[in-house]
Amino acid sequence: MARQIRIEFEGGVYHITTRGNERKNIFLCPDDRRHFLTVLNKSAIRYGIIIYAYSLMDNHYHMVIETPLGNLVKFMHTLNSVYTGYFNRIHKRVGHLFQGRYKSIIVDKDSYLLAVVRYTHLNPVKAGIISKPEEYEWSSYGEYIGTQQNCLISTDFILSQFDENKTGAVEYFKKFHYDAMNKEDSLFAKTVSGLFLGSEKFIEKMKGQINSSSLTREIMGKRGLGDLYKRKYIMDLITRHYKVDEKELTEKGSKLQDAQKAAVYLLRKYTGMKVKEVSKYSGGRDYTYIPKIISCIENPKDKDTELSQSIKILEEKMKKADFFSAFKT
Repeated sequence: MARQIRIEFEGGVYHITTRGNERKNIFLCPDDRRHFLTVLNKSAIRYGIIIYAYSLMDNHYHMVIETPLGNLVKFMHTLNSVYTGYFNRIHKRVGHLFQGRYKSIIVDKDSYLLAVVRYTHLNPVKAGIISKPEEYEWSSYGEYIGTQQNCLISTDFILSQFDENKTGAVEYFKKFHYDAMNKEDSLFAKTVSGLFLGSEKFIEKMKGQINSSSLTREIMGKRGLGDLYKRKYIMDLITRHYKVDEKELTEKGSKLQDAQKAAVYLLRKYTGMKVKEVSKYSGGRDYTYIPKIISCIENPKDKDTELSQSIKILEEKMKKADFFSAFKT
């Protein structure tokens, strides 16, 4: 199985999930949870991490954090390895405590942070452990409403999104949670490639954070995630070859028909993008026109010879760049 890529950058906001190995419990008693929160506090201070929310279940934990210094990997390595050392020592065991690597989803702070914090706090409610979030001692919900103080939670930003007055903010915060308690939560069904949760604009911005040189071929071949890299690589190749801007390829009535056709053909052939998705690069043409473009390139007539030759040149560049083996699934 491909390892999940870690995208680190200053100001990144993440929803973290870590599960016990073989789904076994990672907390066996209250002291375990207390010690985990101690390690979490110390690790957050050491790496300058902002903690927005947490929920410690029996065999996994959820956490919402921000990394002002762009050091997610170091922070998580310290947190999980130090706690594992404690757990093994106290409970006289050896080996892995956690199931593989932790899962991290990059969250759009402007659009989805509040929803992810709520999801984290309602986890024990949805699991049937308690009926109201304030009944659960091992989440950060109590820190928001003022009934407990176990961790260095940064509550000010979240509460400020509800009301300038803290008392009023807490009441709105409670209502925000109560309103969702009996509703089905499909929040993470909206993630892109299992990595991003945000608006279309946010997703496009996140693509720019990706450093393809740090990827293994195994990761690049992952369906969905690989397509992000393929699309970016192909579009960079076409814009350089035709000396155009990517935005021009989406403009209706563009005179750059060859560049548009090349984009449509290569994206359709080498990525998992659907016909309707690639049609945006066809200069405003209806998506039903896409098969005609592809047929025109694969079965060229005299007037299409120049375009077909350009496609061959582009594919040769892809071959020299090791595109086909790097993205092989």
